[in-house]
Amino acid sequence: MTRAPLRLLLWTTLALVPLAARAAAPLGDGKNPCFDITKVASSLSLDEPNDPNAVFYSHLSDCATLCKKAGLSCQRFAKRAAACMKGYADDRARFAAKVSCVGLKGDALKACNAPIQTQRTAERQVATDALATELTACDARASDCAGKCQNAAP
Repeated sequence: MTRAPLRLLLWTTLALVPLAARAAAPLGDGKNPCFDITKVASSLSLDEPNDPNAVFYSHLSDCATLCKKAGLSCQRFAKRAAACMKGYADDRARFAAKVSCVGLKGDALKACNAPIQTQRTAERQVATDALATELTACDARASDCAGKCQNAAP
């Protein structure tokens, strides 16, 4: 074997060492790439900037329809954020199992994979619970918006 392939092998191995060390860390250490689902409804801007007691759409004849559409958009965004969180939990668990449980079979593989899957299930449940809360908040924001429309003069 010549020196060039040996150098390539050495550099490849050295490049993968930080990845392996990072993958061996417990789940939850990385930064989550998904939007924070708990901020979806609160980021929905339905109010006029100069009057927080008024609705941005209140002077429009289709104010209630616009409020409803904004609420539905809020729900779609919350569902996408929850799907991202669940997918991220699945991906991390899959990667952790491949790195941590490499070469194991049978009961040893099951024992290695059990805490990873428990963590994955817990993270997915957090996303499901947050989604339910945020969908309720989206409905409340849309209803509050529509309620202000009914009090506004067309």
